[in-house]
Amino acid sequence: MNAEVKSSNSPPPTLASASPLQDLPLEPLLHLESMFTHLGYTDGYTDGRLQGLNEGRLVGAQRGFAIAREVAFYAGAADLLLTLDLPPRTKKAAQALAEATKALPEKNGEGAEVVETLERCRVKYKAVGRMLGEGMGVRAAGYVEDGDGPVDRTKEPDLTF
Repeated sequence: MNAEVKSSNSPPPTLASASPLQDLPLEPLLHLESMFTHLGYTDGYTDGRLQGLNEGRLVGAQRGFAIAREVAFYAGAADLLLTLDLPPRTKKAAQALAEATKALPEKNGEGAEVVETLERCRVKYKAVGRMLGEGMGVRAAGYVEDGDGPVDRTKEPDLTF
């Protein structure tokens, strides 16, 4: 006879004891919804940060270009006015405009307030224009936003990355 014969005292195998499901851990399945919610949140947060960074760079480049264009316009006007034969008071105002354009920082984090410095340039430019008896056509050129109407945005470049 076979040596591996089972004793008659052991119970016969049942369906529950022979099932492979009994060995599977079911605890992780109970938290499946919260696990996927957390994974979705983490992936969405990471993607959102990346998209926000890219959009911030694009908006910053567009706004920086607009500010640089406006300041360059003021600097060019000041340089032109300084070459002309003007009354001393107007010449002094043109020199103040040239100095105001040079006060604008060229890099981020240099401690200067860009908006206030830009506003000083605008005020000085308007003052020089009034001394000359002209508005000097800044709004018509679309370089200044002073709240009196829409600015021509067709002159801004497309800076998509």
